[in-house]
This record gives sequence, C-alpha cells and structure tokens, in this order.
Amino acid sequence: MKEEIDALLDHAKMLLLANNYEEAEKVLKKILKMDRENIDALFHLGILYEAINEYEKAKEIYLKIIEKEPDNKDVKERLNKLQNEGF
Repeated sequence: MKEEIDALLDHAKMLLLANNYEEAEKVLKKILKMDRENIDALFHLGILYEAINEYEKAKEIYLKIIEKEPDNKDVKERLNKLQNEGF
C-alpha cells in the first residue's frame, strides 16, 4: 500500500505543479482515505488550498499537522505566513 500511496503522492505533486488543482485535490483525498494520517498528503492539500485562496481550510490542515508533528518547520512557516496575513 505504501508504494501505491507514494505513486499517488507523486502524481498529486505533478498535478499541483501543473495548476490542476481539482484533480490534485481528488488524488490527495484518495490518499487520505487510504491513510488519514499521511502528513505529506495533508501538507500538499494545505498548499493546494492556499493556491485556490481557501486560506481557512489550509490553516485547519496545518493545525492538524502541528498537533501530530509540533516541530514540523515547513508547516510552522506556512501557518505563520497565513496568520501574519490575517487568516
């Protein structure tokens, strides 16, 4: 299952880079159905929500990650950026 999740995650990242947010969201949500705690999928879903101006959704996801990984620097940076922008 890990190999399938890794392949899906790679696909989702490529979709994000191509600004294909709708498909990327579907793939990321599919991963999260398989593994609800997948930090990588959650993180990229947060990035996706930022890209489509869904800042509150992004913030919720980042806070969820911080609960599990309080020392995650990448997530802390994105969360601080959102909070500094008033979200």
